[in-house]
Amino acid sequence: AMKLGDRLGGYDGEILSRREWSARFNGGEMRDDDQEWLESRRRRGVPVTGDYVLGFGENGSIVDAEDPECSSWTRYINHDCNPNLGLFRELDEAGRPFPGFVVIRNCIDIGDELTFDYGPGYWDASNTHPVESAARGSSETPGRS
Repeated sequence: AMKLGDRLGGYDGEILSRREWSARFNGGEMRDDDQEWLESRRRRGVPVTGDYVLGFGENGSIVDAEDPECSSWTRYINHDCNPNLGLFRELDEAGRPFPGFVVIRNCIDIGDELTFDYGPGYWDASNTHPVESAARGSSETPGRS
C-alpha cells in the first residue's frame, strides 16, 4: 500500500515553452525547429495529439509525454474528479523543475486505480489548454517539508 506523501515518479517527457506548445499542438506559427520536431515524430510514427501534455511551474513550462522514447508509465494515469494523486515539483540534476506524482489520500491499496484530476481545460472541446498542475493537488508534497 502507498500512504500520504509517498512519491510515485516524475511526469517525464520533452519540456516545451508555451510558444512551442502553441505552435506544435494548437496551430500557432511553426518555426524551423518545430517543423523538424514534427518531421521526426512522423518518421518514427509518434502521434501529435497533445493528449499527454501537462502544464506546470510559474514560467509556464509544459511537459509533452506523448513520445514513448522520452516518457514514462505516469502518462497513463487516468482522470478522476476525486483523485488519489496530486503533483509536486522536483528539480532535475541541472536544477530545472519538473512535475511528479504524490499520494494525496491517506492510503492507496494494492489494486486501486491511480488517478489525477486533469482539470477543466483538458475537457475543453477546442483542446487549447494543456492539463495544468494547479488543477488538483498541491505543488508541495503533503506531509513533508
